[in-house]
Amino acid sequence: KGFVIFNRQKLSSNVLPKYFRKTKYPSFTRKLNRWNFTRVARGAELGAYYHEFFQRGKESLCIQMYCKNDRAKFAVMSNKSQK
Repeated sequence: KGFVIFNRQKLSSNVLPKYFRKTKYPSFTRKLNRWNFTRVARGAELGAYYHEFFQRGKESLCIQMYCKNDRAKFAVMSNKSQK
C-alpha cells in the first residue's frame, strides 16, 4: 500500500522538476512528512512511504489529506470564510 523510491537521483532530476519548485530529495521527503506520510520501518515494505488516503485508483480519498503547515491551514480556513 505504499510506494518505494528506488533511484533518488532519477527522482530528483526527472520527476521533481515537473511538479515541485524544490528539486532536492531531502526537500521532497520533508514535504512527505508534512503531508503525514510515514516511512515503513520494518517488514516487507521496508523504506516505503505510506499514507492511508493516498492509494492507487482511489483519487477521491486525497481530499481527506491535509498539510501540517500552519500557513496552509490558515489559507484554507480564510478561503472558506470568504465564500
